Amino acid sequence: MENNPTVTQEMEKAIPIANQVFIQIFQECLLPRGLTPYDLFNEIDADKSGEITLQELRDGLFVKFSIELTDEEFAAVCLVADSDGSGNIEMNELVQILQRGESAEAAADRVFHQLWQTLTLKGMRVTTLFH
Repeated sequence: MENNPTVTQEMEKAIPIANQVFIQIFQECLLPRGLTPYDLFNEIDADKSGEITLQELRDGLFVKFSIELTDEEFAAVCLVADSDGSGNIEMNELVQILQRGESAEAAADRVFHQLWQTLTLKGMRVTTLFH
């Protein structure tokens, strides 16, 4: 399956979409509430089975955290998050995907701050660039 170019193309398309969702989950679910990925998993694991179905993830994000995924976002998250193809997300899979969101957010934050410093050092009025 790894040699299948269609799967590779689908994954390449899905990763940036899924990463945006993971950043959103990190920013809107974890940070403001002081939750860990483990807390989030336990909140969403409605039947307390130790695994969450992909639909449980979608429903839990909406009901508990007001995050509504589009069909495209949901498909991308399913492809990326369900790494073993089981149809369920285990605790370690959720932790890994949320760490992707944290890492992507941190990288974007670093780029923004580097840009800000560069423009400020060059004497540009940074605030006018964002109006």
